[in-house]
Order: sequence, then structure tokens, then C-alpha cells
Amino acid sequence: MFVPGVSTTDVLGYQMLINDANSNAVPSKVVYDGSEVSSVLQITVEKLVSGQSYWLAYRVLNRAGFSQLSPYLQLIAGKLPQPPVKTPHQISVSSTAIEFGWFPSTDIGGAAKLESYNIY
Repeated sequence: MFVPGVSTTDVLGYQMLINDANSNAVPSKVVYDGSEVSSVLQITVEKLVSGQSYWLAYRVLNRAGFSQLSPYLQLIAGKLPQPPVKTPHQISVSSTAIEFGWFPSTDIGGAAKLESYNIY
């Protein structure tokens, strides 16, 4: 049975594309060309700048050519911050509230700043 919009030929490979940092442009720079390697379904993109925003997309190749780009994955490069090393400290207590504070992490993963803290 033929389904419109569905390819009936084998996938030959994939290309992964990225945009320039913080450009909000359509990904157009090929960072992986697996045009002849259909079995590779994950890659590592290196040499990104920590704290910078990137858009990634991929396209599929079959005998008819390349597909349109996938939806974009928007991400910010950087590693997760290290957990705090000190215990939260009590500032004040009342019958209806507890005020406490904490010390910032000294290793924030290469980011320029932390966006927020989650308290559990």
C-alpha cells in the first residue's frame, strides 16, 4: 500500500546541521555528514561555546535526495553546575514560616550565571 508523504526507498544516511551561536538562524552548517551511514543515530558536536545558544536539526537521505530539516532542537551549551557543598542554614523561625539561606555553588558548569535554584 502506498502512503503519500512516506518514502518507499531505504534510508541511506543522515546529516546533522547547526547554526552559529546566538544567531537564531536556520541551522545550515553541516557538523556531521553520514550520507552513507544509516546506522549512526547519535553524534557528539564539539567545540561549542559554553553559555551560547544553538539550534540543531537533521535531515534524512534516500535515493530521491535529502528531506526537509527536522524541527529544531534549541539548546544552550554547558555542563550542569556542581551540587552545593554546604548545608542550607536557618535564618529565622516563626510559628508559620522558616527563613533559610544557602551558599552558591562554586562550579557553575562554565555558564556566565545561574538562572535559578530549586529548593526541595
